Amino acid sequence: MNPMICAGCGRWTDEPLVEAGGAGTALVCVVCGHREPYRRLPLFSVPGPSGTGKSAVGRVVVERLADSCVVVEQDLLWGGALRDPSGDSAAFRQTWLRLAASIGQSGRPVVLCGTVAPPQFEPWPERVLFDPIHYLALTCDDDVLRARLRARPAWRGWDEARIDEMLEFAEWIRTARTDPPMTLLDTTTHSVDETADVIEEWVRTRLPPGCREGHPRDTERREGHLRDTGRREGHPQDTERREGHLRDGGHDGEGREGHLRDVSPGSGAGDDRQLGAERVVKRR
Repeated sequence: MNPMICAGCGRWTDEPLVEAGGAGTALVCVVCGHREPYRRLPLFSVPGPSGTGKSAVGRVVVERLADSCVVVEQDLLWGGALRDPSGDSAAFRQTWLRLAASIGQSGRPVVLCGTVAPPQFEPWPERVLFDPIHYLALTCDDDVLRARLRARPAWRGWDEARIDEMLEFAEWIRTARTDPPMTLLDTTTHSVDETADVIEEWVRTRLPPGCREGHPRDTERREGHLRDTGRREGHPQDTERREGHLRDGGHDGEGREGHLRDVSPGSGAGDDRQLGAERVVKRR
């Protein structure tokens, strides 16, 4: 379903309206008042600079979370008219918000892996379609990031100037005070599977109750995967290792004290970096 088109009168709206009440959550037409039942699910955004491992880990968590979420790669739509840089790639950002909201009507929230930041999602009218948007930004040391980008195939166009811009964005990710804040996950010394462990746990602890139980066959497949790869679900050492990766933006401090860093909203400090980040993000 397209949340921008009324199922009653067929009119398009640029500003969807979602209302929650005793009868449940509904998508409300601002023209005719038609009410349509609506699943207002969270959106899980896994952003970060290019080279921090978003695409690689996305290939792993798509199977890990198959019982409860839909994991998608943001760059799938980075082409044609959606590459228009106007308004900080407004068409690209809004299209993804609409698509993720539509996918969510299946009862499974979206985990979106791709370079983005809260200032590029939060201001749009489509933001009301989610409750809320969670951000887990991948980071890594500058030397490692530079080496990873230099090692990419030539067709991807990573010259030194572009790499320098991405390093500026990486610094902004580490220091920005966004609203909502981002949780930071350092991938410098961790394998793809170890990073996937943390992302899977981060998503599952934030799923609404109705999304936490998948089909028994999916659960069995996931548990079998854990056994086959030798991971010990719930083992204290594994828990400590995963918690040590995260630095949180203030959402989930309980039980993780000593591992989390506050990057909650502020004013002034991140403004210049934010403008630089938006420039880098648009270049992909």
